[in-house]
Amino acid sequence: MKRINKEVALVEYKATNKYRLVIFIPLILGILIDNVSFISKIYTEGYMFISILFIVFWFWAGKLFAEISENKRKGFFQGNKLWLLSFVIFKLLIYLSQNRISFMAFMTFFPERFSQYYVICMTPIVSKILKLSVVATGTGRVTAAYIFMFIVFSVGFSYGLYWREKKIRLIIITALLGMVCLPVISVLAPFANYGVREGGIFVKENSKQIKSYYSDYSRIGFEVYFNFILENGKVDWQITNPKGEVIFSGCETMKNIERVRGFSIKPPNMPGKYTLTITPYEAIGKFNVNWSDTPNPLM
Repeated sequence: MKRINKEVALVEYKATNKYRLVIFIPLILGILIDNVSFISKIYTEGYMFISILFIVFWFWAGKLFAEISENKRKGFFQGNKLWLLSFVIFKLLIYLSQNRISFMAFMTFFPERFSQYYVICMTPIVSKILKLSVVATGTGRVTAAYIFMFIVFSVGFSYGLYWREKKIRLIIITALLGMVCLPVISVLAPFANYGVREGGIFVKENSKQIKSYYSDYSRIGFEVYFNFILENGKVDWQITNPKGEVIFSGCETMKNIERVRGFSIKPPNMPGKYTLTITPYEAIGKFNVNWSDTPNPLM
């Protein structure tokens, strides 16, 4: 009899541990999305739909951990331990960069984008929410994605914990979490260094210069991405530092082909205003510019 009980306990233990592998799925998805081309293409074409599906999945993950864990506090921690590790690494990288501390040895074990892989599927919906009040493309967006991910898991966990026994309590908890969700995400100034996202069109009759600005005083470095789709003409562009010195420049003439450019300004960068100047010559088409204070996988 004891032997049978031990075998049953062993089967239950293995099943429980199998379910706990669920917490690795966000990380695996992030790595695949950022490194496998055909998966990147699928994500790029349907990122908002994928983000909504992921929210449903992560809600279910929270519910699952509430149901399979005998010790509920331990179960909640187990479900969030990889989330917590990833978030701590993200904040540590920002801290090290801001204080100009060498972290090459640290980066050997944790690549710079590792800390963002975990929330790749959450960032599209969070970016949509943030655009209601501010345009955040850097640390603010990533921090918001982590907070939102935690809230979704917590709601799912509460659902699994209280649904059968205390429905009223569940409704109250869900309502309270919903009430604090948007304000917490949209008021992230203490955590965030905001980026700038802009766009526009080229008209053949208009040859005026177009300028995009980014003010940076963090000394942690930043990135700028811009793309052109031209139907006619050409476009010259250059990026200047706060002293007015040209640090990058180029010319685009390709027709009906999207050209994407990306540059990194590494720390310790010169504090002040950086300028992207675009000069069209009988150009017809459109452009987009994205300044960001963090390396953004696919975003």
